[in-house]
Amino acid sequence: MTIGEYVRSYRQMHGMSQRKFAALSGISNSYISVLERGTNSNGSLTTPSFETYQAIAAVTGCTVQDLIELLDDDLPVKKPAPESGLDPDLIERLRSLTPEELSKVDGFIQGLIASRG
Repeated sequence: MTIGEYVRSYRQMHGMSQRKFAALSGISNSYISVLERGTNSNGSLTTPSFETYQAIAAVTGCTVQDLIELLDDDLPVKKPAPESGLDPDLIERLRSLTPEELSKVDGFIQGLIASRG
């Protein structure tokens, strides 16, 4: 997934226009469009700055590290340390979910935590 695909997916999942996402992130509306297309006006691939990643992460409620890991398919899957108690297969399945699916999982987990009182 590219950064533009992530932004588009997030916007659509939240019923948000490019203009609204731009206003929330402080990134220009035209650059949001460039990111979503993946290329600039001369056809070159876009290479967002670290500040762009920070702004997108802030709007979407994740860390820059989480965002980079989500977008970088070439990164090896990080296996949790055995003492963490997390199943590596579960981690892999979670990494394959779309942002919308992850949001639903997060809502479910938050509900479980709240119900414990």
